[in-house]
Amino acid sequence: TQIKLIALMFFSNETEALDILANKLHRPTHIVIFVTFTTYGTDAGYGDENKARWMCRIAGLKEEDYWDKQGGWTEKGRETLIYKLIDWVKANVTERPYPGLPHFKLIYVSRPTAEPTGGIYAKVAIFRIVYEEE
Repeated sequence: TQIKLIALMFFSNETEALDILANKLHRPTHIVIFVTFTTYGTDAGYGDENKARWMCRIAGLKEEDYWDKQGGWTEKGRETLIYKLIDWVKANVTERPYPGLPHFKLIYVSRPTAEPTGGIYAKVAIFRIVYEEE
């Protein structure tokens, strides 16, 4: 199904995700994510960082490959596109350097300079997908 393909795309590395986007998901131009995190940069659990667990299940993958017993991302989890996009948004808001991703350009973050509410940031981010031919 399309939902399973989208889930697999998010749980792939950047190269594999780009292939899925280009060859199986009809070359979308943008990806939108919603991210919530604390002022310390830890996942708050109200956004796509929480929905990622459902994406993992929908993709037919094993959660324990992507999260440790304490709920943190494993090394394999930190290689996924969803983790990297979420981390990029966190870096953008907290002004932490981030190398970016060659095929995904962060073009919008909602209210980037707004203070957190109750110690939690809630951000919508839009990434433009850059295919090889561009």
